[in-house]
Amino acid sequence: MRLGSAFQKVNFLRDLKNDTEQLKRQYFPELVNGILTGRLKTKSLKKSILTLKNHLKALSYYRVGQNSLLTLLIVFIKTLLKKIQKKPAEIIMVSRIRISGFGKILLFIKAYLSYVLNLI
Repeated sequence: MRLGSAFQKVNFLRDLKNDTEQLKRQYFPELVNGILTGRLKTKSLKKSILTLKNHLKALSYYRVGQNSLLTLLIVFIKTLLKKIQKKPAEIIMVSRIRISGFGKILLFIKAYLSYVLNLI
């Protein structure tokens, strides 16, 4: 449940513009006048990063079939986190943070190699 929550928080940040403007959804009650501040962005990212780190440690307890899928999900979400970390809060409010199709293919290869070589 905590891993799903971490993924969800990252997706909330990634889709902030669409969620607030078009869907009129408010996942961050802490928004100041509907605007994401750098402080709130940092706070949300820290929680997600900590949760992911804890789950990376626990990954070895999952069955092999699930482990490869979890590896892919974690590699994907870590990449999104890095992209979100690099963007100023103002940019997150006006554009969707995403990974290109080619980038997703590269992430799949990275996750597969990480899984096969037991690097994650």
